[in-house]
Amino acid sequence: MKSLKDRAVKRGKKGKRYPYNPYADVIKLFGAPVLSLWLRLKVHRITDRVPKRIKGSVIIAANHTSFWDPVVIFCVFWYRRLSFFAARELFEKPINSFFFKNMNCIAVNREQFNTDALRCACHRLSSKKGLVIFPEGAINRSKNGISDYKHGTVYLAIKSRCSVVPVYIDIREKWYQRTHVIVGEPIDVGLEFGHLSRDVAVDEASKYLRQKELELVEFYKSKIKKHCSDVDVAYKIIPNDGDIEPVYPEERAMEIDRVGNDKVKREKYFAWKLLEDTVEKRYGRPFTDFTFEKNENGKWTCGDFFFSISHSGDVVAVAVSEKEVGIDVERVKRHIDGLEERVMSEAELQRFYRADPDKRQEMFIKLWTQKESIFKTLNEKSFLPSTIEAESFNTYTKRLEFDGEAYYLSVCGEDVSDMDWQNECCDQEGQL
Repeated sequence: MKSLKDRAVKRGKKGKRYPYNPYADVIKLFGAPVLSLWLRLKVHRITDRVPKRIKGSVIIAANHTSFWDPVVIFCVFWYRRLSFFAARELFEKPINSFFFKNMNCIAVNREQFNTDALRCACHRLSSKKGLVIFPEGAINRSKNGISDYKHGTVYLAIKSRCSVVPVYIDIREKWYQRTHVIVGEPIDVGLEFGHLSRDVAVDEASKYLRQKELELVEFYKSKIKKHCSDVDVAYKIIPNDGDIEPVYPEERAMEIDRVGNDKVKREKYFAWKLLEDTVEKRYGRPFTDFTFEKNENGKWTCGDFFFSISHSGDVVAVAVSEKEVGIDVERVKRHIDGLEERVMSEAELQRFYRADPDKRQEMFIKLWTQKESIFKTLNEKSFLPSTIEAESFNTYTKRLEFDGEAYYLSVCGEDVSDMDWQNECCDQEGQL
């Protein structure tokens, strides 16, 4: 008995044809690189068993929270010729119909069975192309998780004898945030549920596919997004002993090695090691998985996250976030020596001179750390503290004490109200 896929191929030869329009390839050639940069796209495979490139006839089943989801899939699987199931209403206007048809979208009626759409999909799959379906059936605007899956995805997978690849797209709340996509292992639905009756197989396989999608969500939350909307902050005392070993990347190791002052060298080394520990705790991945480079201002950066480093006296501190972040730590014993007029604005100077003289030193150091942390988020070459109004920025400051010495630590960033403190040597209050 011939499968629906075989009958679709036969019909494609003798009757109505469903050709693939190469117009989509031209759009992808020029559009995908630009869109990937704008989306700040990051693709994760849930296990090493997921191929880096999905080949052959395959149905890509993804969650659907935004009109941008097809664009994201388009960029993730840029190396594949894809067709998309799209609601029939999108084809009502002539200009929309022209665009979607040329992008190889297949119009489907969400209210009733559509034989022609099914045949077109099977013909595309028989030609070793990919088909993208959003099994929830419509955009899910709620934040209550993945909706129940419609049966069409599984029914088509069984009839066309192809695998289903579950994909989870992160909800990007703001345009500048990174878009994370989790790709799951291909599932041979026919092999898993083919021994059951059709209705039972379709129902059970739909639940199974949704469960696999939920596993991708959990993987994203526990491994990728863990604290991604927050700031991870860590600070510790520099140990008196311990050798300085090569760090990753090699350019940073050479930079540290060239430092002539042994104390400064140890500060830079242990600050970078603290960054390494903080990143591995945050993302659950080896530090060497990430790429670091210097920007035009000579600042070390990473394409996967933002970070900031500071050291003063015997203390090093780091901050890691998905958004721009700055951190600064300063020992209170630092002498002011009339620096207030070069550091403070007019309004800040007035408050400074009105304050108790015995409190001015700590007031100055506190304000200095705030401005230094703000400056680190601005990516500017020159630090002109008197031009920075600290009250205009979102900062968090705390006072620390180590062996009777006081320090101020300030963090600047959008999410500083929700920070995760990862201190190995101190409790939440900064005490030993």
